Amino acid sequence: MGALEALTGLVRKGGDLSPYLPMGLTGRAEFLAAPQSRADLERVMAAAKADEISLRVLGSGHHVIVAREEVPGLVLVLAAEAFTKVEVRGEWIVAGAGAPLSAVIEVAARAGLSGLEHLVGEPGTVAGALRLRVPEGEDALIDHVQRIRAVSASGRSEELDAAMLRQGNNSHDPFLGAVIVEVEFQLDVQDQESIDQRLKRCWIERRIKEPLRNNTVGPVFRGADVTDLLRKSDVARRGEGCAEVCDRNPNYIVVRSPANAGEIIGLIEAMRLRVRERFHVDVERQINIW
Repeated sequence: MGALEALTGLVRKGGDLSPYLPMGLTGRAEFLAAPQSRADLERVMAAAKADEISLRVLGSGHHVIVAREEVPGLVLVLAAEAFTKVEVRGEWIVAGAGAPLSAVIEVAARAGLSGLEHLVGEPGTVAGALRLRVPEGEDALIDHVQRIRAVSASGRSEELDAAMLRQGNNSHDPFLGAVIVEVEFQLDVQDQESIDQRLKRCWIERRIKEPLRNNTVGPVFRGADVTDLLRKSDVARRGEGCAEVCDRNPNYIVVRSPANAGEIIGLIEAMRLRVRERFHVDVERQINIW
């Protein structure tokens, strides 16, 4: 028996990922752990290191599609209160890595702290948004980060250099397997009315640019000009099985029930190839396919 299997009650072999995936998508992990505390997380990660088992973190699931019958290695779910708390400390917001980004924005706004309003409506968790460098360009989430606390691949607590996140991308982890557990954001004090007005304006702007449906996958590809490239490539309303390119914003895919991961992935690849054929450009996928 390996070190992970010995952690009965903490680690499940052949764990079902379906409860953590949106739109009825399914999947299974070779090992699945949902630690309740940082100490639990340290034990699990140390055991994975001892067993030489790779690990992944599953946040909200909005940017993950499971392509295989079983995801190899360990999948971590940081959904316990220890990883989802959001607190105000003066002009700082301290948020667990698994906290929904929407919760951080709401707490900050109620406290009269400004700087995150432009992210209203952004799905996913704090750590997921940081890893994906959301949004790209100016005024990114990382611009407001002061400290990042994590557990290293060997199971030790450490503080990470926030600037390193800018060096990462979807295929490269700048933290060498460390798992983010807590993030501190420094924001600006502002009057409540100004914050509320900006929230409303940003919400309206997002709804104009992005689909209103809950049954969507996206953004599929990253890049400031990728939506325009997709539109000019005439991918709108192309479909494959349960999946169809959104007519409102072609960087999103509308998924009908029952959802099928293979069909969604097939459509993503068809979109990528269409852009390449038309413009000789290889677009970078933002959706993670496991």
